[in-house]
Amino acid sequence: MDMQTAFNVAIALAGAFGGYVLKAINDAIIELRKKDDSLAIEVHQVHLLVAGSYVKREEMDKHLTAIFEALRRIEDRISTHMENEK
Repeated sequence: MDMQTAFNVAIALAGAFGGYVLKAINDAIIELRKKDDSLAIEVHQVHLLVAGSYVKREEMDKHLTAIFEALRRIEDRISTHMENEK
């Protein structure tokens, strides 16, 4: 086997190995894109689920009003109790 033939065989083997590596990388990229698409769909579904369960402003205002009324009653009782002890 002369040097030219050995060189041609080495280049062919290197090219075949490089092609195999590039094919494997390409397949991995395609698989990752598919997973990315499915994850994006799942995130969108979770986003819709969470967005539907937010507390509405009117409902929150009603709860806050009830809490502040309870705090005012507690404050009034403490004030009354403190005045009675004087």
